[in-house]
Amino acid sequence: MAGSFNPVKTFFKSLALAVVTAAISFFAGNFLGIIALGIYGMIKHSTPDFSLAYRRGGVPISLVMFCVAFVVVFIRDLRHAQLSTEPNDGRDNSQI
Repeated sequence: MAGSFNPVKTFFKSLALAVVTAAISFFAGNFLGIIALGIYGMIKHSTPDFSLAYRRGGVPISLVMFCVAFVVVFIRDLRHAQLSTEPNDGRDNSQI
C-alpha cells in the first residue's frame, strides 16, 4: 500500500517543516525588530538596546510559529491520510 499512513514519517515531516518555519520567522522577526528599534532611536535621538530585537522579537515569534506550523502540518497530514483511506463510492473525488 503506497498510500498507507505512517505516523513516524508524519511526525518528523511536521517537525522538519516547523523548524524551517521557525528559522524563517526568527530572522524575519529579528529584522523587523531591528528596523523598528532603529526608527525609534532616530525619533528619540538615542541609541536603543538592539538586543531587545532578539529577546522580544525574534525568539518569541519563532517559538509561536514553530508550534503553529507543527500543529498545522500534522493535522493536514492526518486529514490527508484519512481522506486517502476512505472507500471510494464510485464518484470522482479528484476535484476536492
